[in-house]
Amino acid sequence: MKVQNFSIKRLNFFKNNQSIVTKNMLLTSLYIILTGAILIAYSYYIQGQVMMDQLQSDSKKTMEAWVKNIPAEDAAEAKENKDPNSPIQKKLSKIFDDLSSSHPNIAQGYLFAPELIDTNKTSMIAFPTAVLEMLAQDNLKLGDLYEQPKIHADAVREMLKDKQLKFTKPYKDDYGIWITVLYPFQDPSGNVFAYMGMDIDASLVMEGKRKLLTYTVIALLITLVVILTLQYVTNRRTFAPIKDLMLALEKLSQGDFNVQLKTSSDELGQVNEKFNTTVTNIKRLVTTIKSVSIESAVQSKVLFSTVEENNGSSSTITKNIEEMSSRVALQSTSISESVTSLEEISTGVNSIASNTSELSETSLHMKDQSERGNQNVEKVMNQMNSINDSVKNSVAIIENLQKRSVEIGQIVQVIAEIAAQTNLLSLNASIEAARAGENGQGFAVVANEVKKLSEESKKSAEQISDLINYIQNETSLAVTAISEGEQNVEMGIAAVRETGTLFKGILSATETVTNQIQEVSAATQQMVAETEQITSSIKHLAVLAERNSVVSDEIRLSAQDQRSSYTKIIESAEQLNQISDKLENLVVELHV
Repeated sequence: MKVQNFSIKRLNFFKNNQSIVTKNMLLTSLYIILTGAILIAYSYYIQGQVMMDQLQSDSKKTMEAWVKNIPAEDAAEAKENKDPNSPIQKKLSKIFDDLSSSHPNIAQGYLFAPELIDTNKTSMIAFPTAVLEMLAQDNLKLGDLYEQPKIHADAVREMLKDKQLKFTKPYKDDYGIWITVLYPFQDPSGNVFAYMGMDIDASLVMEGKRKLLTYTVIALLITLVVILTLQYVTNRRTFAPIKDLMLALEKLSQGDFNVQLKTSSDELGQVNEKFNTTVTNIKRLVTTIKSVSIESAVQSKVLFSTVEENNGSSSTITKNIEEMSSRVALQSTSISESVTSLEEISTGVNSIASNTSELSETSLHMKDQSERGNQNVEKVMNQMNSINDSVKNSVAIIENLQKRSVEIGQIVQVIAEIAAQTNLLSLNASIEAARAGENGQGFAVVANEVKKLSEESKKSAEQISDLINYIQNETSLAVTAISEGEQNVEMGIAAVRETGTLFKGILSATETVTNQIQEVSAATQQMVAETEQITSSIKHLAVLAERNSVVSDEIRLSAQDQRSSYTKIIESAEQLNQISDKLENLVVELHV
């Protein structure tokens, strides 16, 4: 996002703040720098590879020459013999000492076993004398594990895999920049049991690459200065006509159409020729516009005055049409209201006719019911007379029953007196039997039974007496109720007679009302027919009035639209007049 913003800002800088010459110079500089940077990068990489390949080739030849001095048997013996004072260790130390002294670019040679314990530790086999002294100071001895740098351990793994001579990548320590050459020693089975290493100075390669980078950058800067100087001189000559074009455009923007530029056969000369042609055409166009603007100003004033006059006439016409439309609308409304009223009247008359017909039918039905009611009243009077006779007979029967119950009461009273006498006799008999002693025991039993019988007779007589009293009381109540019923029946007979008289009067009145209703129904039917005819005529008139109202509204709207159009025409004419004035003022300022 930051790079994008920087690019946009740089592009805007090129677009807005600099001249064409400056932009061209800056872009050329950018392209030269970019091209030089790419060439320098390629040169730096290629030169580094060439120098590194040369260094590796020389190192390989040195390794192959010196490894002949150390047979595999000596390397195997040195791996087993870890005494630095043993003949084999002294021999190998002498070889490594001579290697460093005869080749100043080789720091040291040495032998290691390739175990790679804990990923990067190998055991020490043989070293130069100086290295052995340094190891002794660090309490390290032959056969101990030594932790190798990662670059060295990676090269050992590649050597074990391919069983070929290998080079490490360049690495840097406190003593300089180095590469290490590794040569594997193999046993008769083909297994690598040791390897010889040489640490070779690679600083010459890095120094050569640095010098190459410095010299190429200097050459690029010198080239850039020379090319920019030449381009600046060339651009000034090339873009000189552009300044003349800018000055001509400035005069043209100020209204001077008499400006002309020099032409030539190159591209800028052709541009100047097109510019001169364009200025000539614009001058001709402005002259035409000036004459047309003057004429249009005159015509717009005439149009404005004409439109104002027509606007006054259209306003009067519109006002009259609006008044006529209002009156037609009121007339249409009045006719619509009349139609509504007539429809309501027609509906009411129809309703009256319908109700009159129903009332006629009801009156006829009522006449029939009155006749039937009169007949029923006569039947009720006959039934009431029969009920009155029955009630009188019932009263006589109940009175006889009451007399018989009195007689039964007298008989029960006699039975009660007999029971009392019998009880008294049984008591006397009991007394006499007691006096007689044993001879009177049988008589005493009889007296006893007589006594019981007299008591039961007394009880029965009392119960019969109670029942007769109850019957007498109820009979008295029945006689009273029947007497009242007889009076009510007589009153009912009188009411029924009066009702019969009323029904006869109702029957006579119903016949009269029925005749009158039938006459009213006939008159109402005739009114309905006439009302429907009037309603139909007024509806037709209402339709015509509604159409007239619609047409009047359309005329009114058209008049309003016409008035609006006149208003717009007036506004347009006024705007055209103003534009013509402005155009005339603008053309006057041009130097044609």
